[in-house]
Amino acid sequence: MKNAKSCSLRFIAPGIALLFGTPALSEETSGAPMLEEIVVTAQKRTESLQDVPIAIATLDGNQLDSFGINNAVQVSQMVPNFSVGTLGGGSSPITFLNIRGIQTTDFTLINDASVALYVDEVYQSAQAAGVSQVYDIERVEVLKGPQGTLFGRNASAGLLHYITRRPTDEFEGYAELQLGDHGQQIAHGAISGPLAEGINARLAGKYNRDDGYAENADGVDGFGETDIYALRASVEFDLGEHAKALVSIHHSNSDGSANPRYQVGTRDSESGAPCAPAVVIKGQCVSGTGFRFPSADAERTYDAQPLTSEYEATGGVINISWDLDWGTFTSITGYEEFDSAVTGDTGTGAPYSNLIIQVPFTAEAENFSQELRINGDAGGLRWLAGLYYYEDERTGANTVDLIPLGVRLTDEAATTESTSYAVFGSVDYSFSNSISLTAGVRYTDEVRELIENVNNLTGLDTPADDAENQEVTGDASLQWQPNDDHMAYLKYSRGFKNGGFNIDPISVGPVDSEILDSWELGAKSSWLENRIQSTAAIFFYDFQGFQSVATTLDPDTLAPTADFINAGDSSVQGVEVDIRWLALENLELYISAAYLDTEIDADPELIIDGNTVDGNELQQAPAFQLAGYAKYSLDTENIGRFTLQTDFWYKEPTFFGLDNSPAERSDYNHVVNARVRWDSPSDRYYLGVFVENVFDEQYTTHSFYSPASDTAWYDQGLPRWWGVKMGASF
Repeated sequence: MKNAKSCSLRFIAPGIALLFGTPALSEETSGAPMLEEIVVTAQKRTESLQDVPIAIATLDGNQLDSFGINNAVQVSQMVPNFSVGTLGGGSSPITFLNIRGIQTTDFTLINDASVALYVDEVYQSAQAAGVSQVYDIERVEVLKGPQGTLFGRNASAGLLHYITRRPTDEFEGYAELQLGDHGQQIAHGAISGPLAEGINARLAGKYNRDDGYAENADGVDGFGETDIYALRASVEFDLGEHAKALVSIHHSNSDGSANPRYQVGTRDSESGAPCAPAVVIKGQCVSGTGFRFPSADAERTYDAQPLTSEYEATGGVINISWDLDWGTFTSITGYEEFDSAVTGDTGTGAPYSNLIIQVPFTAEAENFSQELRINGDAGGLRWLAGLYYYEDERTGANTVDLIPLGVRLTDEAATTESTSYAVFGSVDYSFSNSISLTAGVRYTDEVRELIENVNNLTGLDTPADDAENQEVTGDASLQWQPNDDHMAYLKYSRGFKNGGFNIDPISVGPVDSEILDSWELGAKSSWLENRIQSTAAIFFYDFQGFQSVATTLDPDTLAPTADFINAGDSSVQGVEVDIRWLALENLELYISAAYLDTEIDADPELIIDGNTVDGNELQQAPAFQLAGYAKYSLDTENIGRFTLQTDFWYKEPTFFGLDNSPAERSDYNHVVNARVRWDSPSDRYYLGVFVENVFDEQYTTHSFYSPASDTAWYDQGLPRWWGVKMGASF
């Protein structure tokens, strides 16, 4: 890793120059159009993005619509150093959020993630519910780095936050229909307005269906199918001159199947003869040694296992706020429940001709949260204090269905309960017009209990156990703002993720919590009277005791065992830069780049799938990523407005496993999209045409290796995809 580190230092040095040595722009543009101000609530108050000492990527509702974003996977494509992986792709409930190379891999869903998911300030223990449902959104915020003060537990790497649109006091609404290739049908809309004096309501819904795009070499269809519907209702009550209450409930349901997979292994599907040390592509031996990524020009037919998934999510939030003479009091009550199942079929024949065994992964989660906070502003001092309570219960199980016998065997099942209390506070003090200090601290007391953990096939039962954590986290940042256009900050922050458990009774015991210490140097600026907005950040992480699933081979029996463990420590460093430029009155350009260097420091004896882990890269941590767009608008007086847009994303190869096996490595991923849209002169109607993945690039979204069968599977991204969008607002 010495070369990687020297490379990173060569990259970081220009980053420092960018932060503090950018030449001044002297061009006067008085009266010229400017970029809109971006408003965020990352510090639980409304602020301009340019004033917040946090690395934040945000997309508002108009941008989500402009990019055709319908799920969190698409959000991640436009935000470097943020990725979303799903087991099988599509709308799978087994989802992994990753920020700056840090994620938690746990297929059982009984353990928390390092990247938190919030919807309207309510923590979501089941991340899949937020992955597939992006509709009627005010904005999306991706907060990078530990958020240990205001968001607390399980936001050690950062968080993804959806802020939905609130009810309005005037009648309004919209409806949109998207029809695309491969039977795609997406419809969503909302209606909002007053119900009575002091009572406003909003009803929003979404339906998403497509038929998938792949053919199976065995004639088994159903790859990439999606059938999703969601509904959200909210009512806002005016409780007097200084108080409001928002009550919101939502429900979503998803059924579908995984995107197709390439199978790569060491046995010929026709002859059954070993291929080692050669490779198998689509069930056929090919020459060469080791594993290789399937060729980009390979025919899109697949000889693979169907993987189906379904989930149902229901929840709600009550948000009450009182404006007092000396501050604002806020109460947020949240409730969520989630049920899911992922089912894979296997067969005795090759290739998968006799589908007689089903292996479902099921999960249930139920959680309740209550936050009370008060914040105020006294001259040069802004402050916030709060209390937080959280509880949940989760059950995860692996089962085996013997279809001919009509028998279901519960292989492994575990139930956990968590109770968490926290007290937190932060202050923001201005020493002068240009220098200010922000500091916060949070104390968390949490107990996680393993209520039940059984294996019905082996008869083994793990007794009840618990893992208790008391952690102090927080942050401190020094900001320098010489004028309204420029701000630089130096920030330290600490976050933690609670401990967890293994679902396998024969595995190791409770897993310790993980700790992340971060140093970040950043700058945010606007130029040419806000025609250019730029942000940049350089960060260094000390990541201790990170948690992950490690599949190891028993040295005596060579049987694979999947354990949820503290895999070791890791160092992370990187640079992020993004620039938004209104080049002309009707031409907007955007570019975002990120560099990442990670190195695992693990016990040299930790072997995963036959490979050492010490010195490896973290999973889903590509060295370089790039995203951007160009958007040109032409306004006509009588015909309306025409918008041409192209956007793209690029990621260098990355590993999907800690062992950095070539069997779990992506290729270079790069996708270009194109869009054309017409808006009526009244802005009430629009019609658009889009092409996703214009050049029909093949790319990998996830890879999984099974040492038991010496086989790897590559989940594939979407091919070229085209369609039309139409909508109306009132």
